Amino acid sequence: MRQKRFPTDANRMGLFRLFVYGTLKRGYENHARFFKQEINACPAWCPGILFDTPWNHPVARVSKGLILAYGTLDVMEDLALQNRFGPNQMKLDEVSVSTNPSRRIQGEALILEDPCKDLPRLDVFEEFSPGMSSSRFQRVLIWIRLQDQWATAWMYAGCSIFENQEFRELTAGYWPEQSGS
Repeated sequence: MRQKRFPTDANRMGLFRLFVYGTLKRGYENHARFFKQEINACPAWCPGILFDTPWNHPVARVSKGLILAYGTLDVMEDLALQNRFGPNQMKLDEVSVSTNPSRRIQGEALILEDPCKDLPRLDVFEEFSPGMSSSRFQRVLIWIRLQDQWATAWMYAGCSIFENQEFRELTAGYWPEQSGS
């Protein structure tokens, strides 16, 4: 699968951005499973902490103060929520949090060309059900850094079900952990 060129105006209205940091990244089996066509993708990072799990996938934790919104079952409403935030609305405390390299989650920003088709399938895969305590992951709207700009994107972050687990922190923010990290 070829990668499309990532738009230089990634904050453009109408582009549904998804930040991925684990098995949905390019080169991993679940990327090929969900994204059979060419997809716009580029390296990105977000403030947060990444943990390794015994289940062959990572779990991300993002501070509640950095979450802009929580995902719903209404894809178009979620896209509208994402489009309400521009880079000039980022608060200074969010920027200062993000400058600590040991508190960054490294991943990729994907542009979903057909979010109405892709997102419900991804929500099921990630075991995300809005408002349900049985959800393993929440889809949350956060700030990401891509190329030389800030943008908002949705990501799947671990729910409270993971909070009491003793997972190993990936201090370099990469999964799988890179040698020398």
